[in-house]
Formats: sequence, C-alpha cells, structure tokens
Amino acid sequence: MQRERDKASADAWLEFAEDDLTGAEALRKADGPPQVICFLCQQAAEKGYKAYLAWHGEENPPRTHDMALLRSKALALGAKNPPEDADELTPYATARYPGRRRVGPDEVEPAFVLAREVIAWVRKTIGGQE
Repeated sequence: MQRERDKASADAWLEFAEDDLTGAEALRKADGPPQVICFLCQQAAEKGYKAYLAWHGEENPPRTHDMALLRSKALALGAKNPPEDADELTPYATARYPGRRRVGPDEVEPAFVLAREVIAWVRKTIGGQE
C-alpha cells in the first residue's frame, strides 16, 4: 500500500538540506576547514534523501548518516536512479571529530558535486511526482 505523498515534510527537509549547502559554500569562500565543509555537504545530501523518504510518507526517516542505507530505502520505495556516488559522503559525517582522518582541501569540490546531485535528483523526482 502506497502512503500519501507528504510534500510539506519533504519541503522542510529540503530547506534544511539547502541551508547546510549554503553554510558549506560560505565556509568554502572563507577558506574554512575542509572537514566541516565536507560534513555540511554530507548533511545536505543526507537531508535530501530524507526529503525523498518523507515525501513517500516516512514519518520518521532513519536516524543514520549512512548514505548507502538511505539510498537503499529510497530504492525500496521505487526511486529511479538516485545518485549512487553520494555513498562516498558517508565518512564525512564523523570527520569533524578528533581522531578521525583529516579531510584535505582537494575533497571539498567533489563533496559539493555529490551533495548538489542528491538535492537536484530529489527536487526533480518530487517535483515530477514520481
């Protein structure tokens, strides 16, 4: 049984996703710490996937940073072609903690590309009423 679409909840998740991406962009322009920028890109993509899940009626999207899990949940709901490479963002969820691998400046642009892909895919998908 298909749940009713929840556009308001999906839009709320997307708003927060785009806020994270805006924050990451501001830090990038200020030469901010790459690990924080990449974390915000990961958060943007994560919230993008959660927007898709919310649109499908998931009242409480899973509390996880695992992009592969979020993608698989989207696929289980019938998603067509969610960005596969966004799984590469998962490690950035914890990169801002001590003892984790330091993130290099060369990782910033690819993280932005992946986050933008997820958000664009969600916007296109829920806008097209998949």
